[in-house]
Amino acid sequence: MLVSNSSIQKQILSNYFLKNEISENQYLSIDEFNYKVFRGDLNTNLYLIQRTNQTNDTILHFPDLDLKIGLFNLLFSRELALSGIHIE
Repeated sequence: MLVSNSSIQKQILSNYFLKNEISENQYLSIDEFNYKVFRGDLNTNLYLIQRTNQTNDTILHFPDLDLKIGLFNLLFSRELALSGIHIE
């Protein structure tokens, strides 16, 4: 099933993040992406990248980020809000 293939999911999200900047010259990037569709478990490394004239600089890095996001919420929500963030 294509929906549960992590490499396809990563490619779709990576393309989306590149096309939809957070602010001028800033975008999100992911690495080590693993999303279990039916359980809603997402694990990834998340980066906030700043584009400059010659290079891209990492502003923030969230290693081994674990989120619980249901497929229904991803597909049918106009916006996604995070609440109850726990940092250890």
